[in-house]
Amino acid sequence: GKYQVYYRQSLNGGASWDDPVLLADDVSCSGYQRYGPSPVITSIYPGPAVCELVAVWVTSSGLRYRLWYYGHWESTTGTLDDGSYNDNVWFPSIMGHGSWASLTYDTRFYGVYSRKFNGSSWSSRSRVDDASTICDRISQVAVAPDNTVLAVWEAQKSGDSDYRIIYREGYSDN
Repeated sequence: GKYQVYYRQSLNGGASWDDPVLLADDVSCSGYQRYGPSPVITSIYPGPAVCELVAVWVTSSGLRYRLWYYGHWESTTGTLDDGSYNDNVWFPSIMGHGSWASLTYDTRFYGVYSRKFNGSSWSSRSRVDDASTICDRISQVAVAPDNTVLAVWEAQKSGDSDYRIIYREGYSDN
């Protein structure tokens, strides 16, 4: 299907909202991405008095992102390429921490991955799960006060009809 991704902001704690801003139009998702673009957003602070927003969403061609600097969205949309897994990417989660952000996402049957955004560029992907399960999905990411990156996701082992909740600690360098 085709989707649109919007952004809105509230300057009074959610009592009212500014007009929506279109971030992406004609977003295509594959049949595997049945939950649509699943957009996520976070803020980071890469410099004094600088707030930057990072919005990420799913497409059939992989993850896309837009950056917000000095009160405006950049006009270009960036791409995070996962090669043959692009049409399987879903359920992104992002958390900003100081001057950087950590992103997790899964590729249906092909693993849970993370990337770090340092305010100007993304790291290469890093595998979060240990590849011992057949279905790892719906990851969430958090960052502890000591910069430790934390990820949780659900997993299913081969021959097991039950899912398990998996937890992993990582490092802020991805």
